[in-house]
Amino acid sequence: MSEADVETLLRSALRPVEPSLGLRDRLENRLRGVRDAAADELADWELKALRDPRRWLRAVIALVAGGAAATALALLRWQHARRSRSRGARRVVSAAAARAASLRRLARAARRRS
Repeated sequence: MSEADVETLLRSALRPVEPSLGLRDRLENRLRGVRDAAADELADWELKALRDPRRWLRAVIALVAGGAAATALALLRWQHARRSRSRGARRVVSAAAARAASLRRLARAARRRS
């Protein structure tokens, strides 16, 4: 095997795989559910209940779980938006390159005819 073949095989084997849209939607729904449940748990707390340190555990767990879910949800949406923009830019560049190539072919054909 030549070095170019190995490089080609590695490039194809290590190509990133996009997760299905269903997986992304399910993950987003679960993260949203955790975030909302944590917000509901914290909303039900009264200031009097926080005076007792034995009750702090539920509030801390709700705060940590809600914060982690909200952060993960924001990162997931940011990554999706970034990928969507880059795909759109690639399509525009690809379409422009295809049109430039077809114009070059037409120009060559016109030169041959004259």
